[in-house]
Amino acid sequence: MSLTPVAGPVYCPDQGERDEGRVGLVLMDDALRIGIDAARSVVRGEPFEQELTERVCRAFQADAGAGVTQWRRSGATVDHIERLVMSGCGVPRLSTDQLALVERAAALHPSFPPMVRGWNELRVSDSVDLRRFWRTDVYAVMHGHCDGRFPTALALGRDERSVLFLGIHRQVRDLDDTEMECLAELGRPLRAALEFRRTLNRAIERLGDVPDGQDGPFSSGEAEVIALVSLGWTTTRIARRLGLSESGVRHRLASARDRIGAGSRAELVSQWTRLQRAN
Repeated sequence: MSLTPVAGPVYCPDQGERDEGRVGLVLMDDALRIGIDAARSVVRGEPFEQELTERVCRAFQADAGAGVTQWRRSGATVDHIERLVMSGCGVPRLSTDQLALVERAAALHPSFPPMVRGWNELRVSDSVDLRRFWRTDVYAVMHGHCDGRFPTALALGRDERSVLFLGIHRQVRDLDDTEMECLAELGRPLRAALEFRRTLNRAIERLGDVPDGQDGPFSSGEAEVIALVSLGWTTTRIARRLGLSESGVRHRLASARDRIGAGSRAELVSQWTRLQRAN
């Protein structure tokens, strides 16, 4: 008796599945490029939030906008917005009163506890039934202003005092599993870069307390900040240029004032200018 192989059914993906696969590959490529470019900006100490949110809006079809928000931690959730950068064609900006309402509603938002605990990517639909959520005051306050019926969050960094999120809003449909995988890949290099920058900033701030003798009584880090203040730069602009936190800039200025007994920033700059002329 001969053993003749019998051909079984052969699976062939239909056109829709092939198209979906190609779309997924294109989005993954875009997501990686966005994450890498943002990470490079972070490592260089440059602002990254505006370009990141604009590119995410386009790549992930966030028709209700995207935003980067740094929240202050409060126990298992958050309670105060420390920084906010939003993008999105036609998406209205939040007023001061609206931001205050958002902060009060945050403690009741279903996504914040798991994100604070350690989740990196989360659709609101992963935590609650969306149709019920849409009828809540929390939805109206935090997502209703842009009709962002399908919100998703990507954690960019967290420490003992704050959490940094990228939020994506869609009006028509949720991110699917393939899009969530792409979002996760976007986040990996960016989180690593932000952690590197935080570690570097801490080391720079510690070193900034030590005078090196080349800038009179000031440390090199203090002299670097004073020089920019003398040009009329704001604390925010200096922080972005040097890759420091704004509190790090203020710390260097306070340390420099203490060294020479200056009572104000203006007096510090005046004495710095006289020192530079003498040299």
